[in-house]
Amino acid sequence: MIGKTQPKTTHTFQKDTEHTELKSILYVIIAGCCWGIIGLFSRPLLTIGYSAIQVSLLRALFTSLFLIIYTFAKDRSKFHVLFKDLWLFVGTGILSIAAFNVCYFISISLNSLSLAAILLYTAPSFVVILSRMIFKEKITRSKLMALVLSFAGSFFAAGLIGSSVQTSLLGLLVGLGSGLGYALYSIFSKIALKKYNWLTVITYTFIFATISLLPLSPPSEIKGLFISMPSYLITILALSLISTLLPFFLYTSALQTLEAGKASLFTFVEPLVATQVGVFLFGEDLTINIVIGISLIVVSLFITKTSTQA
Repeated sequence: MIGKTQPKTTHTFQKDTEHTELKSILYVIIAGCCWGIIGLFSRPLLTIGYSAIQVSLLRALFTSLFLIIYTFAKDRSKFHVLFKDLWLFVGTGILSIAAFNVCYFISISLNSLSLAAILLYTAPSFVVILSRMIFKEKITRSKLMALVLSFAGSFFAAGLIGSSVQTSLLGLLVGLGSGLGYALYSIFSKIALKKYNWLTVITYTFIFATISLLPLSPPSEIKGLFISMPSYLITILALSLISTLLPFFLYTSALQTLEAGKASLFTFVEPLVATQVGVFLFGEDLTINIVIGISLIVVSLFITKTSTQA
């Protein structure tokens, strides 16, 4: 019959699925790049006197304000959530966003910066394991190989090969805690996205994160710094929009169609980009370890992509 819609063939459906997954992978990679350049915005703020905790609060606060205004103007119904589901945003906002920041900053104070970074990037390992337990996602050989290569790449890039690294039990635990907290966003948001729109998820995530971080950084101190340095408002906005809102929007959107375990593996592009920023913009040394690390991370990304059908 003329005008009758023809059903999609299996081949067409498969191509559409591959296209959707490719777009989701691209979203995660872009998100990782945005997270990787965070030093461009956070370093000036730390230099003028903001503490690491205060910078975290500013990220959450300004991102929350932007999301509240945007959601209010676009679709107020996105504010509606059931009371029984608030635990999901306790998970994404407090146990993940706020907790991983606090653990990471404590880890930096107790460990070397390189060791703190490595312990943070145990996150994909936690995601793969938790995704297997909660979502029954398969831990394929390709995914496991990509995970090992990614972790090894970060290990090399951080300069831990050939050096003596010592840490206390507390330093080790808070470092692993930062990785676990980082991983929990993928887990809790994956569950939340089954019931709520991405905009609802990230809005409540940052509202809860802001509320939980406020007691750790008195607003009066931030107000004093902000009044004395009003020119840094643009830097704060860039931190909130470019390295917070945009990547979380892309990553959360990607989780709607991409396995949490696979998505987390692609976040290893973040330390790769951060390394490039350090070398080319802040004059840090480009060592052989960094070159090897970057190479391993790139190989792991290709392995993860080719394992799409695994």
